[in-house]
Amino acid sequence: RAIGTMKDVDEATRSYEALRYRADYDLLTGLPNASKFYQDVFDLIVANLDKKYAIVVFDIEKFKMINDLFDMSMGDEVLQFIGDILRVRMPEDSVYARIHSDVFCICFSYVTKGDVIRQIEKLKKAIFNNGFSFDLNTTYGIYLPENPNIPVNLMCDRALLANKTIKGNVVKFCAFYDEQYRADIIRNREIEQDMEAALREGQFKMYLQPKVNLKTEAVVGAEVLARWQHPVKGLIQPNDFIPLFERNGFILKLDEFMWEEACKAVRKWLDEGRHAVPLAVNISRYHIENNDLVKVITNLVRKYDIDPSMLILEITETVFTEKIEELYEVLIRLEKEGFHLEVDDFGSGYSSLNMLRNVPVDTIKIDRNFLDKQLSNKKGKIVVSHTIAMAKDLKLQVIAEGVETREHVEFLQESECDIAQGFYFARPMPYEEFDHLTF
Repeated sequence: RAIGTMKDVDEATRSYEALRYRADYDLLTGLPNASKFYQDVFDLIVANLDKKYAIVVFDIEKFKMINDLFDMSMGDEVLQFIGDILRVRMPEDSVYARIHSDVFCICFSYVTKGDVIRQIEKLKKAIFNNGFSFDLNTTYGIYLPENPNIPVNLMCDRALLANKTIKGNVVKFCAFYDEQYRADIIRNREIEQDMEAALREGQFKMYLQPKVNLKTEAVVGAEVLARWQHPVKGLIQPNDFIPLFERNGFILKLDEFMWEEACKAVRKWLDEGRHAVPLAVNISRYHIENNDLVKVITNLVRKYDIDPSMLILEITETVFTEKIEELYEVLIRLEKEGFHLEVDDFGSGYSSLNMLRNVPVDTIKIDRNFLDKQLSNKKGKIVVSHTIAMAKDLKLQVIAEGVETREHVEFLQESECDIAQGFYFARPMPYEEFDHLTF
């Protein structure tokens, strides 16, 4: 006779398999999740060291807008649709996953870079041709690993970084990772680590570029520019830190610091009984959107007891493409307070003529690139001279920047341009040098 026990393990097995599935797969799309993808790709590469593999990260342009306009369920349908596309369109030996939100990652073998581009083009086209009532545009970052020992999550990070470099680019839909991206990130982190201390310790210096009257060639003002005198790295040019500060918001603090430096300079000249010239400071859209610009700037001129007209406010033309009504309201308030308003980089955008008709400004500043391109031929010169004439008819003062040759000067004088600045007259210089030059 046999004696034993029987136990039904089906339920326990199903529970274990369910937990295992949850640990390895994305429940919404049924695709592998990030951790499984990393392991599967590692196994794939190690097992096929004779092959070359591409790591591609892609996401959906303006996915948040889809959720906002059509609710989360529609966003879920989009993600499930992409999951189905990957299962159908990707080669059998490829690996793919949903990493998070609308970010997907794929790994497949290739022979040439052209193979990678063609595979991405097929995928992009399949995603775009859908039954939704809106477009699905995707962008792709590509990393081609040369060292199989690099962690797969780091490979994906590099592909993601490449993807970020083309966000908002209407021409490019994919980009290969470049080691320069990594160097840029490291440099930006170093700058961000130092910026607060630099402001406290006075490392940011006010440089001034003279503005010259084209009739008398006398200095009639200056533009305020920031330079960073780093104790270790030396003089850092604005192109190396201003774009980063505009992205991380630190530009608000730096701008206000430079405004105060300009007010101090004007106050010093007045206290010494000298003829003070107005200084032009930059106003960014970040102040208009994130700060009470009128209050901050009026408090400054009152603090130093200077006339608002001594602090000219330069506003980049590209600012006029967003939140127009809010911007106009701010400009009108500044004008009432007595500030002179100047449109910087005029000619670099597409709204110049319409803007001149509506905006309460006193001066336009012709962009240096506009000047260079237009003065190269006869038609271009006609465009510049007529632009100046139109501004004069509107009772606006005209400043030309980027003036570098005597030919520039003579042409602008013939066109009755009022003021010029550029290397022909003087480069940006420290306050002390400008002080000596002017007085």
